Amino acid sequence: MGFTDLFKKKEEKKKAPPPPSSKALPIEQVSNLMSQGYPQDQIIDYLKTQGFSAAQIYDAIKQVEARTPAEPYVPPEPKKPAPSFTPRTPTPQDNTEEMVEAIVDEKWRSISKELTKFKDWQDATDSRLDKMEQGMKDIRADVDSLHKAIISKISEYDKSLIDVGTEIKAMEKVFSKVLPDLTESVSKLSNITKKESSPKKKSKK
Repeated sequence: MGFTDLFKKKEEKKKAPPPPSSKALPIEQVSNLMSQGYPQDQIIDYLKTQGFSAAQIYDAIKQVEARTPAEPYVPPEPKKPAPSFTPRTPTPQDNTEEMVEAIVDEKWRSISKELTKFKDWQDATDSRLDKMEQGMKDIRADVDSLHKAIISKISEYDKSLIDVGTEIKAMEKVFSKVLPDLTESVSKLSNITKKESSPKKKSKK
């Protein structure tokens, strides 16, 4: 046996197994898959990958469905008759309870009316108090604005007085510097006037 014959035998061993014969149907596979809850389309796709033809798969599905026993018929349960109701005759105790409930209901209605009136009065009083409070706030705001205006005017007057005082002080400084010279000039002028007037008086004599 040569080397080529040995290589051929190894290749024959590696070949895939032959596909299933056309006579064999995948009945067991279909039955197992259907019992596991797989739908028919998934079963068909899976068996096609296993080498089965579509005709074999459909025949197997038909045979499995034919072998599956039908579900037993369960008759519906008969309807139970509705329970009969017999009206109960009222007793004196029931009449007393009804009277008490009526009295309580009437009293509660009168109390509810009084509560409604009190609520309306409370709302009106709250509204008046709110208006009075708002009026007080407005008056306070007006007084504050008037006070601010008076303070502003007083500040302006103070500033004016300060400016006048500053001007007076400046004038005093100017006069203090100019007044001696002015006094000296006036005295000189008076002396000159006296000198000029004295000869005239002598000539008259």
